[in-house]
Amino acid sequence: MVSFLGRLLGWRVEIPPEERETILAYLTEEVKLAAFQDLEAGRYNDAATKYGGDVRPGGSQVSALLPAARRLLKAADELVGRHSGLGPVPDVAAGAYFTWQKTYMQYQEWASGVVSVYEGLEAGILPDVGRVQHLLVESEKTRKVAESEEVKLMRRLKLRADDWRVLMQDAQTAAKAEEWQAN
Repeated sequence: MVSFLGRLLGWRVEIPPEERETILAYLTEEVKLAAFQDLEAGRYNDAATKYGGDVRPGGSQVSALLPAARRLLKAADELVGRHSGLGPVPDVAAGAYFTWQKTYMQYQEWASGVVSVYEGLEAGILPDVGRVQHLLVESEKTRKVAESEEVKLMRRLKLRADDWRVLMQDAQTAAKAEEWQAN
């Protein structure tokens, strides 16, 4: 047991095995959400790479990109909903949880902006993409903070690189097998 003074000075109490398992279960679900986001973002990026060359108001590329953007937004909505439903969140993981929640909400706002841009283009309007670019930058900044919190949690759990790699691979496999549909 570490005293109040010990905690104040940064000494750490060993995490009991049952609490460690709860934290690992939370972390596993968090990583699955990140894998889901990466998979859906990859689908959008594939469409943007394939059709996103010279996008003009009313152009044919817009009709190919708008469904991809709408799927991205639905996936972002799903992501925020799933993340909000995680629980219980262990106290030691609260920092990671709240920064991921903020990241996903900013990502959702960016995806909504992307849809608005393509809807404007479809209507023949040249949109101002500056706001959307700003939203992406802010989302990426917050994601880096969330990843940093996750690393702190991994260190606290004393996870090895091999453990993390297996966790990531399992999460990616689960995301691919899920076959989520944006209906």
